[in-house]
Amino acid sequence: MRSRVIIALVASTCLSVLLAPSHAWRQGDEPGSIQDSEEYAVYSALLSSEYASAKVQQFVITAETSSNTKQAFIGIIGGMMRTGASWPETDPETTSDFKAKMEKTSRLERKFNLKTKYILVTSDQLHKVFVTDANGRIDGDSWKPFYQQYPGAPGVIAFTRVGFNAHKDQALVYVVHQSGLLGGSGKFYVLSKCDETWEIQKQVLIWLS
Repeated sequence: MRSRVIIALVASTCLSVLLAPSHAWRQGDEPGSIQDSEEYAVYSALLSSEYASAKVQQFVITAETSSNTKQAFIGIIGGMMRTGASWPETDPETTSDFKAKMEKTSRLERKFNLKTKYILVTSDQLHKVFVTDANGRIDGDSWKPFYQQYPGAPGVIAFTRVGFNAHKDQALVYVVHQSGLLGGSGKFYVLSKCDETWEIQKQVLIWLS
């Protein structure tokens, strides 16, 4: 399928996910880095349980989180279908923390705990891979340069910040994954912590391509 870059989609009635071209940060607006080890524990648990496989040699993760102000670029999307679902119910504290963290984009650091190699890439770096012509036109081979540069990757993965309840035993996060022109999804995950391990309790598919 041939298509123009889709630059906007609505991920839920409360969360808007915009796939807009990246822009340079204004001085003083650079995102702060995430230091909370529990957020990285949630990210790592999701990657290990949902996206790892024997074929995956490395993860390509956007260095900046998606937020209400700037969304992570995850490559070229050729088609999209919303499921009509909205984000899952969680403890009020979890929802409130998630919404508050969505107000700002943050920067991920190399604090993941993974057996698989991973790379943090900026939007600018990804835009150099997914080149379009002067009119913004792309073709079905637009993902080929990506896999040439990142062999063995399952596509591009972007996270939001993780919302927690007060006891930090419930977590809410939104994950966007794109693996080709037609091969992507946006999902909410609810996780619970048991015996120091984060486990997925619920996932809600918001869109797919």
